[in-house]
Amino acid sequence: MRQILFISVLLWVLAAPARADDEELEFRRDGIGPIVVYANVELQGKLVRLTASARNESGVPIRHAEWCVQALTQLKGCTFRFATTKTMAPGETVEWKTRFKNVGRGLPYHRVSLKEMVPAAAPDPAHLESFK
Repeated sequence: MRQILFISVLLWVLAAPARADDEELEFRRDGIGPIVVYANVELQGKLVRLTASARNESGVPIRHAEWCVQALTQLKGCTFRFATTKTMAPGETVEWKTRFKNVGRGLPYHRVSLKEMVPAAAPDPAHLESFK
């Protein structure tokens, strides 16, 4: 039973989209989006450096958005999170730069996921129709 669980987890880790490069990702939720996110993780000695940005290309203001960056070998939780602190206007880009102690969890290879996205107001139904 343990071998089956180990093999299942190993296959999940190997199949997960992981990156250490500078690729842009698009996120959508509930017909709103895209929010284009760039996240780069670099090892600098005993520190890890995160450089991230999010560009609101949705056409609607976003009151709050939060992303999770997870090291490839991490199965639960986030290695770190980044979130907006104010409403993002359409076309606006927000940037984050931070450093923290390397906890040895398989970085710089990572996954980025959208945890939460809340529009500033209810979206126009005509805008949502374009996503169907």
